[in-house]
Amino acid sequence: MKTRECAGTLFKYVALLVKDPSLLVASPQSGLKTMDEVVAFAQEHPGELMCGGSNAISDDAILVNQINEAYGIDITYVTLESGSDVITDVMGGHVDLAFGSPSEIGDNVAAGNCTAIAAVSDVRLDYPGMEEIPT
Repeated sequence: MKTRECAGTLFKYVALLVKDPSLLVASPQSGLKTMDEVVAFAQEHPGELMCGGSNAISDDAILVNQINEAYGIDITYVTLESGSDVITDVMGGHVDLAFGSPSEIGDNVAAGNCTAIAAVSDVRLDYPGMEEIPT
């Protein structure tokens, strides 16, 4: 474990945030399969596309904001009770989009319960069945 001294006090790092890449997935009911389709729909229907997340101040909320700014669109971020609610709601079509780590949502992508749109990563994902997901 790494340590760091600051003003005579020794600190130990106990967590590393956002190490896993995020995976943008779509509800099968949305019919969305690519980032181009997400952007086109959001342009034609401002504010109607909903992305579920588990916290208003989180990496997924930041990512939705960055997508909105980058593409000049308005995807609505919806805060849900927990990460499991996010996965359940995107699979059930209650929200159109969600972000999740490949480890938490990958099995549902492989099973066809949701559609992988893009990976937030500089390189292709090294997870089984996710090697071709656009980055």
